[in-house]
Formats: sequence, structure tokens, C-alpha cells
Amino acid sequence: MPHLCRSSCRMPRLSVRLVDQSAVWPGEWKPDRSRTVITVSRDGNGLDFQCDPGFPEAWRKEPYCGEIKRLAAIALRHDGLICVNSGRNLIIVAPEQDFALGEVAEQDEIIREYSGERLVGVRVVKARETHR
Repeated sequence: MPHLCRSSCRMPRLSVRLVDQSAVWPGEWKPDRSRTVITVSRDGNGLDFQCDPGFPEAWRKEPYCGEIKRLAAIALRHDGLICVNSGRNLIIVAPEQDFALGEVAEQDEIIREYSGERLVGVRVVKARETHR
């Protein structure tokens, strides 16, 4: 039976594990090559991949996409998320699929739906909707 998990697109202290387990952080991930900038999520438990606006799909190329998917599998085991900001669009990356959420404001809430340990759905509840 699916269950829901509410979160902002940030996770608790997973980043060190993700960085330690990454195989390609060296030169491949330099912004001028990967066209992405990697930041630690605000709460310190995840990674956000910010795509160069001129190359919004850069993260989908190899070796980047495969590594991001691998990190998403690690994050999922620790109740975490991997976020890709591509232009104004937020994408939640899961091992089996990606969830394009469009524009997500800082105050918006991300709702995750699981079937067992598998992430099967993600949606946004806009901040203005939660204050009604």
C-alpha cells in the first residue's frame, strides 16, 4: 500500500555519504565540463544539481545521469531526495524515474508517495494552498 511522506526538497545529513560514495567527482564534475553546479541541500542531507541555464539538459548526459541516478538510490534508502534544477523546473530524481515538478517556491511542500521502498509519485502543494 502506498504511503505519503511530506518534505521540502531537502534531507537530513545524507550529503557526506553521497559525496563519499561518488565515483566521478573529479574533473568530470567541474562546472565547465558538466554544465552543472552541485550544492549541498539546505538541511545538509542531500545534493542539488543546478544546471547551467544554457544547458538545461546537461545532467541527462553520461556519466552525469548514471551517477545522479546512483546517488538517488542511496538517498532513497535514507529518506532523501536528489533534486535537479533545470531552468525554472525542479526535477526529483529517483532510481526508476524522474518527477518533473515545474516551478517550486521555497515555501512549497513536496509530497512523496511510496509503494514499499519505491518512490512512485511526487507532487507539489503550493504554499498558498496550505494556508487556506
